[in-house]
Amino acid sequence: MFLKDKANVLDYFKYLISITLIFYVSSFGTAGISLVSVGLIIYAFSGKTPLRSYISIFIVYLLVAGNPALIISKPIMLALARYLSIAAIAFKSFSYFLNHPRREFIFNNVKG
Repeated sequence: MFLKDKANVLDYFKYLISITLIFYVSSFGTAGISLVSVGLIIYAFSGKTPLRSYISIFIVYLLVAGNPALIISKPIMLALARYLSIAAIAFKSFSYFLNHPRREFIFNNVKG
């Protein structure tokens, strides 16, 4: 089972605390949403692989699912975070595969 390792359990606990903190800060109104949105945008662009971008877009949608009133009252910052996270996914995916050491092998397999 994947929870046998102590490091895995601590990682899951760390992620749970982070998401709880994001929900808590976003409940402070426009300032909280702005802070969370800027943090998610920075997080989306700060990884070598596109994984962080996918995580940030997941957290944005989790915030909207957890509190649908956010989309009505403060749509600008969440939309900015969502669109820039999607842009980060595109940019990071392109740069990751462009700089991949086995790039020719990947593209040759795609071509058939």
